[in-house]
Amino acid sequence: MTQQEIFEARVNKKLIDYDNTTWIITDTFSDEDGIARLFTSTLDGKVKYADVPFAKLKLA
Repeated sequence: MTQQEIFEARVNKKLIDYDNTTWIITDTFSDEDGIARLFTSTLDGKVKYADVPFAKLKLA
């Protein structure tokens, strides 16, 4: 995803698909590739976070 798409997904709380899981973007970091911090909750109620390069993300 592009930086603009990431920004719009974060602002509009759009769901993101990464690693066969649906996530929400909670933060972004600037570096060469751009990193998004993702948040999801599992079926057993646990919270998971992941820091993932923009290029590996897509809208769910």
